[in-house]
Parts: sequence; C-alpha cells; structure tokens
Amino acid sequence: MASFSRRKAYRAKSKDRRRRPSSFLVFALDPRTTPGAGGATADAGGKPKKESPTSYEDLVERRNDIHTWRDFMKTRVRGWVVDGGRKEVFEKSGTEVYSLRALRGGGPAGARRLGYLYVRNAGGRIFGVVGFCDEVVSKHMQRQFRKVCESIHLPKGHRAVKVVGKDFYRGKEKKLRDIPFRVQARKEMLKGWKGVDTPNFFIVHHTTNKRLVSKVANDLEAVRPVYEKLFPPTRPIDAVSVVRICRDRDEYLRYGGSPTSAGYWNFLAKELVLYDASKRTASLGRKQKTRPLADSYIVLYHEAFHQYIFYAAGEISPHDWFNEGHGDYFSGLTVYKGSSKVKGIGLNRWRIGRIKATFGTSRFIPLKRLLYATHREYYAPREAGQMYAEGWALCYFLHDVTKNPKWRAIVPTYYEALKEGRALHVDTLEEGAPLAVRQRELEKVKDRALAKALKGIDLAAMEEAWFAWMKKVKDPWSALRKKR
Repeated sequence: MASFSRRKAYRAKSKDRRRRPSSFLVFALDPRTTPGAGGATADAGGKPKKESPTSYEDLVERRNDIHTWRDFMKTRVRGWVVDGGRKEVFEKSGTEVYSLRALRGGGPAGARRLGYLYVRNAGGRIFGVVGFCDEVVSKHMQRQFRKVCESIHLPKGHRAVKVVGKDFYRGKEKKLRDIPFRVQARKEMLKGWKGVDTPNFFIVHHTTNKRLVSKVANDLEAVRPVYEKLFPPTRPIDAVSVVRICRDRDEYLRYGGSPTSAGYWNFLAKELVLYDASKRTASLGRKQKTRPLADSYIVLYHEAFHQYIFYAAGEISPHDWFNEGHGDYFSGLTVYKGSSKVKGIGLNRWRIGRIKATFGTSRFIPLKRLLYATHREYYAPREAGQMYAEGWALCYFLHDVTKNPKWRAIVPTYYEALKEGRALHVDTLEEGAPLAVRQRELEKVKDRALAKALKGIDLAAMEEAWFAWMKKVKDPWSALRKKR
C-alpha cells in the first residue's frame, strides 16, 4: 500500500486548472492461499472463532491478512465507508467504482470533500485506488483516479529476481553462519539490490556508495565484541543479523522510515534499516541540508545495539532509558580508520548540545521520572528529544564517569536480572500462551529487574552527582552549533 497527501491545505476553485486531490491510497491485494487464515478455528457449535495471537509476528500477520477490498476499507481507511452499492463499471478494464461517505467526524471541518473507491481484478490480484478531492473538481479527479487504478501492475519477478547457485557459498561454511538463511535472503533481493556477507551480518544495499557499504560491513563486526563484553548474551547468537541500506532518504521513507529518523530497527522483520544520508533527494526541503556520512555511522552504532540486545536478552525490550540510552551511548564509538578495532567511546554530539541547553531549566526531566518512564511517556512528542538526551547522559555517567561501585553496578545488575526473569517467568509459560499474557509477564520482569538494580541506591545523591557532571562537561561541538 502507498499513500499520497498534500503537505499544505488545498482548496480547489471551479476554474482552477491544477485540480489536485486532497489525498489518495493505492493498494494491491493478493488472493487468499490458505483456508482459515487469521487464526480462525471452529467452536463446538461449528461457528468460527478467533484465537488470541501468541506473538507480535502473529499479531501483525493477522492484521495484514487482507484479501478483499471490503476488508481493506474496514482496516485501512478510517472515517469513510462505501455509500450504497456499486456506482459504475467500466467493462473494458473491469474497473468498478464506488462512492464513499464520511462518517461523523470523518472529513475535515468546513470542507466539502468527496471520496471514491476504484477497484479491478487482474490475474487474481485486486488493485485499487481510494481517492479524496474537493467537490468542485470531483469530475476531473474521478477520471484521474480511474487512470491510476487501471495503470497499476506488478512486474513479473518482482519478488525474487536473484538466482543463487549451489556453489555460491561453497568453502565459506566455517566463516559464515546459517548459509541457508543467506541463500534465501539473496533469492528475495529485488532487482538492483546487492548483498554483502560478514561473519555475523548480511548487508542488503541499493547504493553505489562503496565507501559507505565497506565501512558499515567493517564497523558492524568491530563493534559486536564491544556489545558482547558489556552485555553477554543469554546464549550464543546463531541468528544472522540483516542490515538494509537504502539508496537515499526518499527510498528510506518509502520503505517505512519515519521522516524524523535516520534509521530504525524493525524487530518484526528483524532488519536494521538506514540510508545514505549524503544524497540530495526531493523529500528534503530547499532549506534542509544533506547529512554527512558521519551521521549515518552514528545511526548505525545506535541501531546495531538495538538489534544486538534483542537477541542477547532473549527477544525482550528493556526499559527505554536503558535501550535508547545505550543506543546513544554506543553512537559515540570511534573505529580506527582501516582497522576493525574500536578506538573508544566518546560523547554523543547529537545529545550533548540539548543537555547543556536544558540543564537547570524546567524542561529537564528528574532522574526518577526518567528511570520509571513508560514507553508512551518516553516517546511523547513533547519530551522524546529530552528523554533521549538524558537517557544517553545517564548511561554515559554510569559507565564512564562515576567511580561509585554501587552506581556502576546498576546497569549490569539490571541486565542480568532481566535475563534471569525472562528465563524464569516467560520462557516457562505454556507453548502457545496468548501474547497479552506474555506481555504482562515481560512487563513484570522489567519492573522487578529495575527494582533489583535500584535497591539500596540513594537516587537523590546520584542525581546530584549526575547534575554536577552535566554542569561541568563541555560541548566540543558548541562552535559548530553557533554557526548553524
């Protein structure tokens, strides 16, 4: 599915030649291939019933189990419903047209918008367009929506274009783990994408920037031992970690990246995704500048930690101050040029500026609230940037600043308690236990781990020492910020 919308409000006029849509969605649905999809079974009376999902993968799979345009409208188009029966059919193409009606509150206040659904069946697949436009240009836009619907197609071989021979990995079995996984990953690469193998990673890229790809491959292997030293895995990690490098920001956004991010860890697809930040693209405004490659590496070290800790802790996400704080902590890594050795971990230039700017103001978040913040509180739009900065500052303080043995023990104590709790209270649940049950137990495990790590800790005294360091530390990049 792809969606398109205008950045600024547009009010069409009857004589306006531009005649643009407010927004529209384009979708393609595969036919159902297995009966009873969506977790449906039958009860004693023969009536279908739905079982509770047992994992996030199961939950997402069921939400994406859409094979009819009616299901698509119910689950993907909020605030609008099909108004009555079919409006029109174009026999030549088989395109069907339906009018849409806005539910209460479905359309913007004071605007007269109309909605239309265009669908056609081709080769067993359903292609469609859901379009919205102002009433005065509706006749023109209906013709455009129809053209878009009738032009949609999937090229042959769009899923798997790579042929990987049996001998591709011959002789590499000792150096590379999970060869069957790598073979399958190569088979699924789209045209134009290339793959690079390292002992622990498989890098899929769509960029001509060889320097970026080479450094990503080198640095990923260089930083893995650093992660393992501080956070030993519960068991040996056999999984091959996938890293995807998009060609530029536009491709990254189309792949699912947020406009406010430069990379992300997709725990469902088990992929670390980033892009070549030095490329100029249309999604950047006229005043926005491209990022230096150094920013791509900062993102790499941050997201690579999320990927590692997901496997090391037993597929559990720690508290956000720990998870995001350490992602930013490792963003300060420096790898020797032309080497696979880490030089050290320094300050994070993305966070130190905010710390110095907000320290001592009402915007600064108290330590206790930072430690106990829920996921929703940590990512609240108004405070997310501050939470990230303070999460980094706390982790840096605990690892590289304080000499107090009790404070230095907070992170390792929390991590070990997290792993032990997972093994005792989550791994022992019955096979097929509902996701909601597993999630409740995971939250309890995290709370118990935090309580154990902070037992006997004088938070007021630690906060005072933390404040003293933040007041004293200097921002090495302050001059650069002033120039901007």
